[in-house]
Amino acid sequence: MPIPTLKPIPKFAEDSNGAFTTPALYDIRFRSKPRYSSKDNIVPNGFAPAFVTRGRRVYVWVEKFYEILMNQQAA
Repeated sequence: MPIPTLKPIPKFAEDSNGAFTTPALYDIRFRSKPRYSSKDNIVPNGFAPAFVTRGRRVYVWVEKFYEILMNQQAA
């Protein structure tokens, strides 16, 4: 199994050539897990497997992120 490419969110945003900004990636991460509000349950966007948390650092698993993105495009 190849070693996954993990990048911190700011580095991934910098390497994406403007396709994703740092705040946009944090928003994608925030919306990647189910949440509950007083009005309704909030449905996750499916990107949870693409984010890896180690302590306080958050990394993007690059291959998994693009795999999920492409699968959502196909659907």
